[in-house]
Amino acid sequence: MVGQAAAAAGALHVVYTSVHPADASTGVPHFDVKGRLEAQLTGLVPRLTVLRPTTFADLTAPLRTSIDANGVLVSPIGRDTPIGYVPTDDLAWVAVAALQEPQACKDSQ
Repeated sequence: MVGQAAAAAGALHVVYTSVHPADASTGVPHFDVKGRLEAQLTGLVPRLTVLRPTTFADLTAPLRTSIDANGVLVSPIGRDTPIGYVPTDDLAWVAVAALQEPQACKDSQ
């Protein structure tokens, strides 16, 4: 397991990219496994920062194929369902900030 390897290597701080809402049982395997991994990482290293991004906003090549002829992004998420998008560059910035200034991220989600 990655957490055990990090602990064995003497890592002082791990930044783990999870998913929102990993702390709830969703029935979505990808989400639920992230929650289990968060729990397994807790206590293995002196400092753990868990980032829980929502849906990534970057329009990568596969996602571009989901844009219809009218320029509308086709999504399985219903129109009335609120959803937040985060650019991967922003997530990377927060991960770097967490490693450089861990106190800035203390006890925040």
